[in-house]
Amino acid sequence: MPVRSPFPDVEIPSVNVLDYIFANPDDVTDKPLWIDADDTAKSLSLRQALSWVKRLGAGLQRLGLQKGDVVMMCSTNHIFVPVLYLGVVGSTCAFTGANPAYTPKGAFFYNV
Repeated sequence: MPVRSPFPDVEIPSVNVLDYIFANPDDVTDKPLWIDADDTAKSLSLRQALSWVKRLGAGLQRLGLQKGDVVMMCSTNHIFVPVLYLGVVGSTCAFTGANPAYTPKGAFFYNV
């Protein structure tokens, strides 16, 4: 049985995630957005992230990855995880993440 929210519908623009996040150039600042919890001297601003995202996406395409190819990342939490995700999807590939504690069988099971 469908359930209707008491809140008004939300307008979801018909754009890709990068165009949505980086739509307004005034929002792309040097203010730290992601800060490393282990070392607060390390951070990434939206401007830095956008630069890395573009470089990563271009690099993946130069490697021959094509639309729909899947890129798996196996990593603990890190301030560059959003950069990797956005670079992968920005290059029209699909992203999947894996827990470093997974066994090879577990990584296959959870990501296939």
